[in-house]
Amino acid sequence: MKVITNIIYKWEVYINMETSTANNKSTFSTLKSLSPMIRPFRFRIVIICACALILSILRTLDPLLRQRLIDDGVLRGSMKDVIIYAVHIFSLFILNQLLEITQFLNYTYINKLLRFRLFHNAFRHLLKLPVSFFKDSNSTKIISNIEYDV
Repeated sequence: MKVITNIIYKWEVYINMETSTANNKSTFSTLKSLSPMIRPFRFRIVIICACALILSILRTLDPLLRQRLIDDGVLRGSMKDVIIYAVHIFSLFILNQLLEITQFLNYTYINKLLRFRLFHNAFRHLLKLPVSFFKDSNSTKIISNIEYDV
């Protein structure tokens, strides 16, 4: 769910940005540079979005089933309907939990692997820099910049 929220937030920021060309160019270039990194995770992103869509639909069913449980089962005194609706509500709960676990595992996988790849690329770039860069720069500042930027 967090991935979808982050994606929506980033797109809202992208859409609501000022119209200055410098900001638009930098944002477009950032999105363009992120595209190849996200490409291997397309299937997992689709799974996350599908889980979010299915979860939102299933969450609307829960109050309806509870209403039917009360109206058809409890108020009419039909124990058969109470059991049927209780089983439906329980199975809906289990399905919700399974979808949330699937969504969370895919989000965590993308988050950890993408972060690892970004750190790996930053480290490879640091290895290519000349020694004079490290003599002129504070090592804690270099590490802090990498942590903040990645």
